[in-house]
Amino acid sequence: MRVLISIFLAIIMLSLFACAGETTITNTFTITQIENQTQEITTTVTTTQPTQTVTDTITSTITITNTITTAETITTITTTTVTTTTTNTLVPTVEGVQLISETDCEDGSLCYHVEVERLGLAPREAEIRASFNPDSKGTVIFLVGGWGKGWYGDAGELQLGIINIMRDEGYETYEIRWLGDFGWGTDNFGQGFKRLSCGTAKIITWIVTNIASNPNVVGATGQSGGANELAYGLSIHNLESIIDVIVLTGGPGRVDLVAICQMDVPNVRGIVDYVMGWQGDGDYCTGGNCPEWVVQALQSESIITPLSYEYRDYDYPNTQVIFIEGEEDIFTPQGRIFFDAITCMKQWIELEGLGHGIPGTPLGASSIKDSLLEGLGNIVN
Repeated sequence: MRVLISIFLAIIMLSLFACAGETTITNTFTITQIENQTQEITTTVTTTQPTQTVTDTITSTITITNTITTAETITTITTTTVTTTTTNTLVPTVEGVQLISETDCEDGSLCYHVEVERLGLAPREAEIRASFNPDSKGTVIFLVGGWGKGWYGDAGELQLGIINIMRDEGYETYEIRWLGDFGWGTDNFGQGFKRLSCGTAKIITWIVTNIASNPNVVGATGQSGGANELAYGLSIHNLESIIDVIVLTGGPGRVDLVAICQMDVPNVRGIVDYVMGWQGDGDYCTGGNCPEWVVQALQSESIITPLSYEYRDYDYPNTQVIFIEGEEDIFTPQGRIFFDAITCMKQWIELEGLGHGIPGTPLGASSIKDSLLEGLGNIVN
């Protein structure tokens, strides 16, 4: 006697690790079973991640035992569900970061082209210049100022020297540069600093999670606008969970945006108007005209805010934050405000006679190098 049975097994679990690793899947399929037989089937399961789709072909074996009585035609069915583990062969993604391409850089490094997405923002593109070391002591990330559109090592011989020294000391280096006319703000006029700064935090997380040979020891340094990106990452985007040592130079300068709009820094005030959506529509920061509603809007986007309903985190028990500032830099007082707010593991270095461009001076470059090596060395050793 043949008994035709259709069995539907539901997907009960799908877990995808952030690193290149394993995908655990229980399949959904239909089996036509003839009495006490074992049937082998092949199914194709498509799992959708936040920014990419990975398709794995899985072979599963299901055993079904049928017990049949002819009097009342009672059928007993025992099913065994096989959970198949497969290896994901694509470079997976941190949520919101998609790898577009991987090519050789002109200097012999490896360049990654990525797209960054966040709900409510237009996609942005960036590049990562990576120098690998299979015996890496740790990972060091470099950010430039302004809109973040350049390579740190291309800013000058001293900046390149910092990177080369870190490589010579056994560390991998990763430089981030944003593409587009407005770098990290491209195609996102008026979206605010808090939302836009998540892009850099996502890329840093992607580097540490996906491509760094040693993700257990991580340092980062940012000059001026790059220091701002790291400061927003700490105070809002939880970067302290993955970075051990951060060296901030030339700022951060957007700690108090209300104060910035009263300073003689037209290029920075122009950035504020663009990011806040006022460029060509009031130009409140550029013009220094800040009615009360503008003041409140600026306070809500500042790294340090007096607004009780705005959340900020200044407690980084596992991350050392080092400030290297120029005595004559107009943004040094801004950096000091952030320094004073941090509750632990911090160091203030103020260099006599120096202005804003700390990495481009011999004393500044030496201080950055020494701070990174000492801070990371304490972890390695």
